[in-house]
Amino acid sequence: TYGGALRLQNALPSMTALALPSFLPSCAVSNGSHAIVYSQQQASFFSLRLSHPEQGFDLLSGSGVWGYQDGPMDGVSPVAQPRFNLGGGTAAMSRDRHYMFVAEEGTHTIRKIRISDGFASTLAGRHYTASGTEEVDAAAGVFAGPWGVAASSDDTTVYVSDGVSRFPDSSGYPGIVVAVNVVTGSISSVFKGGPLIAPRSLLLNAAMKILYVVDLNCVRAISLSDSNVSTVAGQPMLSGYEDGPASSAMLGEIFALELSVDGRTLFLAEDTRIRAVALSSGHVTTLVSGAGSGDEDGVIHDALLRGIRGLALVPPEMRRMLVTS
Repeated sequence: TYGGALRLQNALPSMTALALPSFLPSCAVSNGSHAIVYSQQQASFFSLRLSHPEQGFDLLSGSGVWGYQDGPMDGVSPVAQPRFNLGGGTAAMSRDRHYMFVAEEGTHTIRKIRISDGFASTLAGRHYTASGTEEVDAAAGVFAGPWGVAASSDDTTVYVSDGVSRFPDSSGYPGIVVAVNVVTGSISSVFKGGPLIAPRSLLLNAAMKILYVVDLNCVRAISLSDSNVSTVAGQPMLSGYEDGPASSAMLGEIFALELSVDGRTLFLAEDTRIRAVALSSGHVTTLVSGAGSGDEDGVIHDALLRGIRGLALVPPEMRRMLVTS
């Protein structure tokens, strides 16, 4: 179950709880000065000033009611304020840190939130509630539960993963990742088919022009230069827990990704663990485990670490990582 905690993981072997709001936190992003967390229970986004975490959370955007509604945070009538239903979706900060893009699984849309005042708008997708009543095709901008989102380095493109395509390629693989123009909301390019099966969380390495994709129990890499898809770590149809080289390492269900500042290590949030993948070799290690208590073999064990749903490195030194669980 979710522990309802926002925790700060240092590069050194220690962990500090910043706050313990019992509101089922899920995805986490950081704009440098604040941590921004979505509350599943309150259907809203909250911010926490990292320099003064004792001051608690401030409402950024939302009305406390699940649903779909764009608009401003007017501070007068909660009924008129934005409504969200993130489901299993994730969020990503724009590179200029002025906006947050949200893949909203519950409403099949991509939302855009202005950090300065919480104003919410719809960038792409079509809101619908009845499954199977729409002509679902992510390649045409109609999503079936978008999950992952990542912003390009110039903030002109948002990449979105959608687990279901009505028109899989000849290999029969249904997974699809699309590039959405931030200005027009139109689909500018499509990556689909083998070996993508059910793509979820996304992370962009802008310097290398690689889009990392969680696909079932493995991590894929899509080259934005030639659209080639390769497997970084894990076995796509096998779930398990085993550290080691890429050929034998096994991963569980992965909910979030983060990249080290030097671009050499990919961090993975599993339900009760934080794993690290050396991108040069694909070798997998465990950094944090919620399997017990104490410290063993260089792994931090924390019995309260359950239901990890978000990871975010904290500027400026990037030696701390936000963990929502």
